[in-house]
Amino acid sequence: MSHSGHPLPSQPLWSLVDGQPQAAPAAEHLAQHRSLLVSVPGAFTPTCHNRHLPALAAAWPDLQAAGITQLFCMAANDAFVMQAWLTSLDLGIPIQGLSDPDAQFAEALGLASDASQRGMGKRGKRFCLLVEQGLIRHTWIDEPGQFVQTHPDTILQWLQTHQNQLT
Repeated sequence: MSHSGHPLPSQPLWSLVDGQPQAAPAAEHLAQHRSLLVSVPGAFTPTCHNRHLPALAAAWPDLQAAGITQLFCMAANDAFVMQAWLTSLDLGIPIQGLSDPDAQFAEALGLASDASQRGMGKRGKRFCLLVEQGLIRHTWIDEPGQFVQTHPDTILQWLQTHQNQLT
């Protein structure tokens, strides 16, 4: 599934602004930068908490060197949970939590999943979007239960290989 060259969906993402949840289109969050939007199935879930976000933190200097200027983490959890989760991880990197509480954003990308059988409801799959000036430049998508395509090493390898194609 390729989203390359497509604008971000217009569905709102939530963040905390002055301690209050506030919705804004994704393009407002990621507008003027080369951003990496990392979607995880949920805050505090084992792979997300113990592997994915710590790996991103360890790779942050290399991601910056490859031109990433902003890092966002999105999950179906509400904005308060996202902030509490990122605070609890104490990653030491500038990462902003975004909430897609009804998985509308993920659904607009065709990247929603139904985890109701595991008590988790509708949410986004594990995926990453490289976004430049509001356009999706590349999408990495993991199969359920996997953490390969969205691993920072995979992303860095792609960035290094395609550096000449990026603006």
